[in-house]
Amino acid sequence: MLNHYLIVIYYYASSKGKMKGFIDSLNVPKEVTVKKVALPCLAKLEVRHLLRALETGAKAIAVWGCADQDCLYYAGSKVGRGRLSYAQKILEEIGMEDYSLQYFKVDKNNCTSMAEQFYKWSEKILEQVKGNKF
Repeated sequence: MLNHYLIVIYYYASSKGKMKGFIDSLNVPKEVTVKKVALPCLAKLEVRHLLRALETGAKAIAVWGCADQDCLYYAGSKVGRGRLSYAQKILEEIGMEDYSLQYFKVDKNNCTSMAEQFYKWSEKILEQVKGNKF
């Protein structure tokens, strides 16, 4: 059995690197390795990126997007969420659980809550992987 499990994080590269700093500061269980992928906008996230990450060994994918009203490109977060939803449907059709993909909405006023949400989710993924539910 592997000692480390990979979670891929796709996130929008906000101005002045604020989002990168937040993503870099996230805590994860020690058995989890995180790969971070910055995008100029979530509208650039494609279904094939999500499926390819799982195909190449990621156990889960987190997508961090801005709130709709804060989206610099108007509909970028909506487009990204739609593609995430479509990828989840594909995974359901082939028998993979949909919990392996998760969207997190950025709340500039509550970073602590966002970090806690992510940590709990990563622990849940770790438990499922250890229980061979993947």
